[in-house]
Amino acid sequence: MSREPERRLSTGGLPPVKTRERYVVEEAPSHDGTPGFTAWVRREIVEVPKGWSQSDFGFEDERPEWTLQIYDTTPGSDNPDHLKALAEKLFRELREEREFYDRGEPDSINVWGMPLAPDISEEERIAKCKAHLLAEAASREATGNEDLFISQPSHDEWQWAILIIDRPPELWNEDEGGFLAVYFGLEPDYLEEIEEEHGEDHEEPDTEVTRYTRTELRLLLEKIRGIL
Repeated sequence: MSREPERRLSTGGLPPVKTRERYVVEEAPSHDGTPGFTAWVRREIVEVPKGWSQSDFGFEDERPEWTLQIYDTTPGSDNPDHLKALAEKLFRELREEREFYDRGEPDSINVWGMPLAPDISEEERIAKCKAHLLAEAASREATGNEDLFISQPSHDEWQWAILIIDRPPELWNEDEGGFLAVYFGLEPDYLEEIEEEHGEDHEEPDTEVTRYTRTELRLLLEKIRGIL
């Protein structure tokens, strides 16, 4: 956990206070032992004025509701030190980039370590990551603890979205990039529209895959969250 510079908060009718942000990187729950880390920002009041409590200022010490699921499938990606460093690096950089364009909103990322053979097909790679996400989502939902639920993108067509890393960092910006954005699980309402337009016999692809470079990830996050 690292500390950010303190800031003074404008609180309206409440007394002015200084705040700070802490980058938090912690181990993520896992239904099958697949290693993962969650990165997010905790906002804190440096010193709560006498007679007041932190809750008076609307601060909640909990993870943001929206989380992007990222799978690092490169060799050695299940190393905890690697995963923890990668989670913080991607979260910091993507957050700063989004806020630069006035699009930053509270969120977090989960980075999972799932090393797969370099010669595995793209279809197999995607299928394994999809299967893990759906199983993880079902496992967390079964706990009844909403704070652990896997969030879904704000998208008219798709129920799920994941980001897969299938190339080492030095190739992230080479050619078409080192990231696969995978959308899957058609929204029922969208599927009904398709059937009405094309007939019940029409088969719509159940997965959409787009490759991105590192520099394009901000646009990807905007698309997943339905901001564009």
